[in-house]
Amino acid sequence: MGNICSLTQDPQDLLPYMSILIPAIKTSLFDAIPEIRASAAKALGRLSKGLGTVQLIEMLGWVSEHMDLKDAQSAEKSGAAQGYAEMISSHGKELFERYIIIVIQNAKHAKAHIREAYRGVLVFLPGCFDRYVDYLAMLVPVMIEGLADEVDEVRKVSMRNVKICIK
Repeated sequence: MGNICSLTQDPQDLLPYMSILIPAIKTSLFDAIPEIRASAAKALGRLSKGLGTVQLIEMLGWVSEHMDLKDAQSAEKSGAAQGYAEMISSHGKELFERYIIIVIQNAKHAKAHIREAYRGVLVFLPGCFDRYVDYLAMLVPVMIEGLADEVDEVRKVSMRNVKICIK
C-alpha cells in the first residue's frame, strides 16, 4: 500500500480512497505480530510522503493520540511509535528536525506513559532515518537520562534505545 503513490501520476488522486486505505493501515499498525506492524508503519510513511505534509499532519495527530493513551497495549504503543518514526523520517531533514524536537520534549514529559511512548519512537528511528547518526549528540543524553527514570517501563525503553544506539 505504501508504494501506491508511486503508481499514480498524481498522488493527490488517491485522496478519495484514503477512507479505505487508512483504516486498513491503522488496523495493521496495532497488530500483535511485529512484522505486520513494521510493514504498516512503512506504508504509513510512504503514503504520508507521497501525499504531502497536509496528510502527514493529520496522520501524525492520529498516531500521537494513540501514543498519549495511558492504557494502550504494548502492540499499540509499539505500532504507534514505529508509525510516528516512519512518518517523520520520510519527509527529509527539515521536517525531521522539527518533529524530533517534539519527540525529545515528550520524552521528558511529566506523565510516564507519554515519556515511554516517545522514547519508543527513538527505538525505531535508526531503521527509518538514514542520517540518524547525525543526531546522536542530541539524542544520547535523552536516552541516558531515561535509564535513571523512576518508572520501570521508561527505563526498559531507554535501555532498548541505548542498545540500538550501540549497534
